[in-house]
Amino acid sequence: MNSLLALLGDMLALGAAFSAAYTIRKFLFVSRDLPFQLEGHLRLLVVGVPIFIVSFYHFGLYRNFPALPLVEGLGRLIKALLCALLSLTLLIFWLKYQYTSRIFLVLFCVFCYLFIIGVRMGLRGLARRIQPQRKNDVFNVLIVGDDERSKDIAEAIEEHHHLGLHLLGQVRNGGPLWEGHSVRVLGTLPDFARVVQDHVVDAVVFTGPYTRISAAREALAYCLKTGIRVFLDANPFEESMGPMVMGEVAGVNLITFADTALSDEQLFMKRCVDLALSSALLILFSPVIIVASALIKLFCAPGPVLFRQERIGMSGRRFTAYKFRTMVKDAENMKAQLLPMNEMDGPVFKIYNDPRVTRLGRFLRRTSIDELPQLFNVLMGHMSIVGPRPPLPEEVGRYELWQRRRLSVKPGLTCLWQVRGRNRLDFDTWMKMDMEYIDNWSWLMDFKILIRTVPAMFRGQ
Repeated sequence: MNSLLALLGDMLALGAAFSAAYTIRKFLFVSRDLPFQLEGHLRLLVVGVPIFIVSFYHFGLYRNFPALPLVEGLGRLIKALLCALLSLTLLIFWLKYQYTSRIFLVLFCVFCYLFIIGVRMGLRGLARRIQPQRKNDVFNVLIVGDDERSKDIAEAIEEHHHLGLHLLGQVRNGGPLWEGHSVRVLGTLPDFARVVQDHVVDAVVFTGPYTRISAAREALAYCLKTGIRVFLDANPFEESMGPMVMGEVAGVNLITFADTALSDEQLFMKRCVDLALSSALLILFSPVIIVASALIKLFCAPGPVLFRQERIGMSGRRFTAYKFRTMVKDAENMKAQLLPMNEMDGPVFKIYNDPRVTRLGRFLRRTSIDELPQLFNVLMGHMSIVGPRPPLPEEVGRYELWQRRRLSVKPGLTCLWQVRGRNRLDFDTWMKMDMEYIDNWSWLMDFKILIRTVPAMFRGQ
């Protein structure tokens, strides 16, 4: 979220820089022979803003914001501006603009630098004063270890709460508590699985001497099987435990294992795409949403238009999912009587001809119109456009260990299961498809799933 704010701030600063450069060029550097034309330079702004944003992204100005040291950030900003200015100049020659003011370009870059510094310093100050309060706004970290290094990492996490980091507590690994210990102890190594299942855990940091980290091997393997990100203070293992990269959290250098195909930068870009696409789809389908709401109110049994249900999201977060109501009133209370009719294996409950579904509800389900309100869940950050479907809490409680890894990514409106057979597939195949998506994610895969979702909706699959 901090990176998204930085992106929006940069776009605002670019617009302000254009306005300031235009005003000064027009009224202070007047030339009768070469009149300054706004229209041509506005076209430069339209094509120039993406160039500047891509350059900023390339030089890491959205990575670890606002933790990036100020001096390093200013240096990167200068490089990014020079690169963007060079690219914009080449574009001007390529597009053969008849007249472009060099004074305007220089002023534009100067004001970009000043305004972006101002906006970013303001955002840095705001971020350092506001600690996220909502559960969905924080990145929950669990520490396994009890040596002095654990103390250093715990203190670093607590000092950087403005980044959205939250220290859940500590799982002890057989060593003595450090002096002045104040971190909440959630258990010992034998309790690790219970601790993780009882809390929302986004990442686990393993610390300590090689011998003690090796003793936590089962806990580390549990994290990798369930998709929880792992950070190691060092690499004591001879064989590879999965994709490994060097990284840092709160200024502490760590080795991380992440059994997922999405990097932090890709997650950020995926969130940007989700915001843009969900907003566009809500506008596009607003007539359908209005008509569906009216039909449910007029022709269905008394009750609300929207059906609200608690679902499980990324890392076990609970959220309220929204759908159009397709069943009769008190349908949830009738579920126990219909359990013998369940047509799905595993923990999922589905009946092809569910007697609780209304006539209108069957149409809404066949066309997936009933799921359009979940676009609001995407806007709120609970879900993504493409990703495994969000499960119910009771379903997650019955998952096998390997199946819990589907919680390592945000749930989505559509995924491979939706376009490869939907209800005709058994539960085990469904879960394997979700793992296939997690392990092989790419922009092309998301695009293909979206393209195949449209005909699947019209065929009523």
